[in-house]
Amino acid sequence: MKGKKSGKSNKKQLSISPGKFGKSLNVTVHSFDLKKANEKVQVADIKHVPLEDGSCSIVIFCLALMGTNFLDFIKEAYRLLIPRGELWISEIKSRLADEKGEEFVSVLKSIGFFHKSTDDSNKMFTRFEFFKPSSDVLEDRIQRKEKKRKFIEEATQLEEIEQQRAETPEGEWLLKPCIYKRR
Repeated sequence: MKGKKSGKSNKKQLSISPGKFGKSLNVTVHSFDLKKANEKVQVADIKHVPLEDGSCSIVIFCLALMGTNFLDFIKEAYRLLIPRGELWISEIKSRLADEKGEEFVSVLKSIGFFHKSTDDSNKMFTRFEFFKPSSDVLEDRIQRKEKKRKFIEEATQLEEIEQQRAETPEGEWLLKPCIYKRR
């Protein structure tokens, strides 16, 4: 793998040598954080990333959902992703509200993501994969939900989540605070 700096921004252009499929890939990697750890990191609040809508094919949160408003980060990832773009999340198991992260998956599905897989085989971390559906799949989903709501007037799951967030930050009920142990 070769990397070269492109332009004056803090993004890295990578040329990946041919792999088992015999194709070279050119990818741009953006790295955002609240603090500039090195020249590859761009300082930004990840609930407002300075990229255009639909400009990313993959968004990765690896131990990055530490803010009390991390659902805003998830919504920002949804905005950034292209249709069929993927969201990968790696989180410490002890932070999950339930053992398998089912409530976490449910909340991300209510934001609009489709759940691809959960890998909890690691002792310390759980890895989640989601994808943003294409507009035709999303439209079909909305129409089916509206048909159900015609007969029963009730709050949607997303409305319930936003109400819960207004009462109690998601850092107190969805993902618990990260507690580091001395070894």
